[in-house]
Amino acid sequence: MTVEEALALLDNLLQQNPLNDIQEQIFRYCWDGATYADMSERMGYDSGYVKDTGAKLWKFLSDALGERVTKNNVQSVLNRQMRLAVVVHSTERQIELQAEPGSEPGSEPGSEPSIALSLSPASATLHPDLSRSSSPHLDWGEAIDVSTFYGRTVELATLKQWILEESCRSISLLGMGGIGKTALSVKLAEEISQDPGSLTSFQFILWRTLRNAPPVEDIVADLIRILSAIALKKQICRPMSQGECLG
Repeated sequence: MTVEEALALLDNLLQQNPLNDIQEQIFRYCWDGATYADMSERMGYDSGYVKDTGAKLWKFLSDALGERVTKNNVQSVLNRQMRLAVVVHSTERQIELQAEPGSEPGSEPGSEPSIALSLSPASATLHPDLSRSSSPHLDWGEAIDVSTFYGRTVELATLKQWILEESCRSISLLGMGGIGKTALSVKLAEEISQDPGSLTSFQFILWRTLRNAPPVEDIVADLIRILSAIALKKQICRPMSQGECLG
């Protein structure tokens, strides 16, 4: 991790209380292994002031990150925070069903690309045979079992707010490989499917993995197949529910 990457991570983690200019200068020098005496000479401040400001910086970071941070271990702490962090950001653009292998921080060959959740807005124009039901139509594809899912309550609450309350069309889950992006996306879709608000927001909730970056054409064809099957089922069931049938 470079010092710029470390500062970018801190910007994300410390959104309400970012580092001030002097703290950032001290952080940069410490990252490069400078002593407080070196910093004092380069920055033009009294050595006692620099050392005291540095001590307060490590105390501040320790409180913010929930673990002890010192001048000597700051690199290992932030590398660990990077591995644990899931950076979630939303966009108001239309749904993008595509994957970009290698776009994630620290991704390696074989690691999983970003996950896309396909959420069909209730206001969309649909085939008449796909009329609203009492609950969303669900199709989980190859979704993993999340019955023992723990944590990520803050992230889940934020994502549900973006989707159910703010009608966000596209959300990307970014993070290091193996930190639980897939499990988080499945749990999110599962909770939305059970949320009373989803009954007025979505008619369909479909989950698909973007592992191995399948072509967009294949994804669209799969979605059409699912929606067509639902429409056919409704066509068959409607006359059976409206009268007597002999089979």
